[in-house]
Amino acid sequence: MTHPTFTAINAAVEKILASDSTVLIAFAAALALWEVSGAIRAIMDALNAIVGAEETRAAPERFAVSILLAVAVIALIATAAFVVARFAPVERRGTRWASVGATVIVVASLVESAIYAWYLENVADFKSASGNLLLVITILTYFDISSIVFLVGAELDEMLRAEAGGESNLTAHALIRRAFSRRAYSH
Repeated sequence: MTHPTFTAINAAVEKILASDSTVLIAFAAALALWEVSGAIRAIMDALNAIVGAEETRAAPERFAVSILLAVAVIALIATAAFVVARFAPVERRGTRWASVGATVIVVASLVESAIYAWYLENVADFKSASGNLLLVITILTYFDISSIVFLVGAELDEMLRAEAGGESNLTAHALIRRAFSRRAYSH
């Protein structure tokens, strides 16, 4: 990463961390929930079409079901990320900073899934053999990107653990601020 690029990213991160970003986080969480529930509604429609059933639920009930399913999907992704990060490595790590990396994993996975859902709805062509082959390649690419996202989140957790250096009273916010300020001085 070049120095000007790092400086620009660091300035943006510092600005976000310096201000109260509760509203931004709440908005991002609501938007993510809405996007995932939209993908769930698309799946509901597709499954109804597959089984030849007509949608009979009223719109409020349909939205409520999709939002509840979206919450369940987000919780399952977060749980899966935590379980793999906690039990896959040979050496067990503490969970104090796992929430930061898990948050990155969940948010990035939701963005990736939204992009994948958009592709399936708007671009994918299932009527040809080449379209079905491309779907297989796309699914494999989805899994590859998911693996990269997971490893980036795990690396972030490890970076924060190393930055804490045994200090148990630091918040994740303070650790991120410390990590970025040290990186700025070293470049």
